[in-house]
Amino acid sequence: SGKTATVDGVATKEIIPLDYLKRQAEGEGKTQEEIDARTEDGVEYSFVASGVKIEE
Repeated sequence: SGKTATVDGVATKEIIPLDYLKRQAEGEGKTQEEIDARTEDGVEYSFVASGVKIEE
């Protein structure tokens, strides 16, 4: 069953510019329709834990 955990670390949110995402899609061989369908910047979340405590 599930357990409660307490974590310590650093959470980050990175905004990925729309023009970068479109260039990346182009390089991956996406169709122009797929490239044009993206209309907003991307968002990437990450969390690097420096400690985790599992409650008993």
